[in-house]
Amino acid sequence: GGSGEYSSIEISNNEVGSTIGLRGITLGAASENSMIAGNNISEFQKSIYMTNSSPTITENTIMHGGDAQESSRFAFVQEGSSFPSYGNNQFSGEIWPAVAITGTIDSNGMWSDLSGISDVDWSYLVLGAVTVSSGATLTIAGGTVIKFEANWDSNSGGYEGKTCMTVDGTLLLGSTADNEIVFTSSRDDEYGGDTNGDPYVEVGPQPGDWGYIKINSNSSSIHDCRFRYGGLKDDQGGTQETWHNYMLWVNGYTDEIINNTFDYIYDASSYGVAGYNIYYTSGAGGYSSVLISENQITGGGYGIWLGGSGEYSSIEISNNEVGSNIYGIYYINDSENSLLSHNYIYQNNYGIYVSTSGMQISTNNISNNYSYGVFNNTSSIINCISNYWGDPSGPYHPTINPEGTGDEVSDNIIFNPWLIQPFDIEDCAGV
Repeated sequence: GGSGEYSSIEISNNEVGSTIGLRGITLGAASENSMIAGNNISEFQKSIYMTNSSPTITENTIMHGGDAQESSRFAFVQEGSSFPSYGNNQFSGEIWPAVAITGTIDSNGMWSDLSGISDVDWSYLVLGAVTVSSGATLTIAGGTVIKFEANWDSNSGGYEGKTCMTVDGTLLLGSTADNEIVFTSSRDDEYGGDTNGDPYVEVGPQPGDWGYIKINSNSSSIHDCRFRYGGLKDDQGGTQETWHNYMLWVNGYTDEIINNTFDYIYDASSYGVAGYNIYYTSGAGGYSSVLISENQITGGGYGIWLGGSGEYSSIEISNNEVGSNIYGIYYINDSENSLLSHNYIYQNNYGIYVSTSGMQISTNNISNNYSYGVFNNTSSIINCISNYWGDPSGPYHPTINPEGTGDEVSDNIIFNPWLIQPFDIEDCAGV
């Protein structure tokens, strides 16, 4: 340990055993020239614990007998700016197949795909709150599964203790359409395998198991990811609750949110409000263009919420599939060049809810929304021509189109002409 960084450290060919101890090998401030190799490590809750260290970890044998009541059985824990490389380690017993992540990342590094670490699926598991500091870049390889520890125990922090990730620096994603990055609950065995010893867990993954991913910087593009089972967090605690029930929270400026899937967000209102799949808010000042496109969003309080006091040069929300929310798309921003087009918006309570002027809504399939297809909460006129409303007769409006049997529209909306058949929804994400 110590405050300085060592040029190299080698820990090799040791027998490190315990009768259920906390840590086997603890390493601090070790450079990438360091090595942990050929050790036999047994019966620790955290076999190798690294703080701001990036050694090569290879040819070790790590074993845990498996106590059903034990809080953790991790082979590896990466705290802070720890970016080790793993190779040819052997595991036996009840080791959890996850690399635990905690602390603040303040230098550049990468979370690599763990698929080759053993013959079972492995994932990263976020414990508590992880922060990427300003000036640091965290790169995440395509195919990586990142899980957040599920926390419903009010005795240990409860809803203010929900795990989350905050990016003040840069998040650089190596994901593609064929090789997604997944952000999900520790209880979700569908991606990354059985991370937390499910035989000892009475419930499977639940909406709201974890909090949010918050982007505070202006240099991250979110693409080709899958978000599951998040969207519940109290950032205040006690009697002064401050609910931030967002799964993806953009707090500043991110130019692209493209080709992501959002499922199983917290969808009740017992704690604060039902969750926001994408919550995008800007501070004061001018911003460049924003593109939210080709996302598939199912279930929650809000599919896409876009607002804030900052004005964008342009906003485009296009080719998204948004269904089964209270509000499919909720728009509250004063930017003039805003276009909402080629989306499939279905089975929401409100398909599109507009609280400011400036949005043009055109060439969307808006159907089977329960209260309104489009609701204009302003006195300004909104252009909503050339949309399909679920029926050739057009949208229902009690005075302008009382014969329409499609989704209802509110006042102050121009909807004629409309499409008499849906546009090709093959262009929408997820269809």
